[in-house]
Amino acid sequence: MIGLPFIINEGGGVAVANCFLLLCVNAVYWWRARTEEMHLSRDPAYVAYALSMNERSILAFMGKVVPALAYKPPAGYLEFEYRVRVKHQD
Repeated sequence: MIGLPFIINEGGGVAVANCFLLLCVNAVYWWRARTEEMHLSRDPAYVAYALSMNERSILAFMGKVVPALAYKPPAGYLEFEYRVRVKHQD
């Protein structure tokens, strides 16, 4: 309640509207973060970094408890990485 003072200070209808607006703002920031990660995932260096953070981060346990929170490389990335490594070995 300390973080959301408008719930206590306003009437019931205004508090519900404010909570809804706060939820909308949080949804926008979540969408922006997901979009940014999608764009960054085009760079192999970022993918390597993000995969290493699945193991080394302070919050790595969260990805193990809730698998949806762990970073997953984009579809087709592993096949691309394999083709690049095989091509460099020739």
